[in-house]
Amino acid sequence: MSYSVPILTDLIAFKCQALQKQLELVASSSAPKDSLDGIYEDLHWAILIAGHMIAFDAMGETNLIPSEVNEYSVSIAASPGGSAVAFQNAFDMVTPTAGENVDPIVR
Repeated sequence: MSYSVPILTDLIAFKCQALQKQLELVASSSAPKDSLDGIYEDLHWAILIAGHMIAFDAMGETNLIPSEVNEYSVSIAASPGGSAVAFQNAFDMVTPTAGENVDPIVR
């Protein structure tokens, strides 16, 4: 968890920034709309991987948050207040410096 969560978070943040820049180019008519396809595909898979990692547990019929995710979150000892603010301001998490004291799972 301590290896994969930060990498996945950075990947999603990077792709969101790329999507924002590409959308600006498309809006200004200097790029075709099909230039968004690759970014959409990358974000689609990154979100699927994140969802699978955070909410999959093969024990039983109901999918739950795996114990490894809970243990990793607790081991970070991030500020609950900082995590709550980050959750409320989700779009600020796209910036690389945002969320210094935020639970990586919330991020």
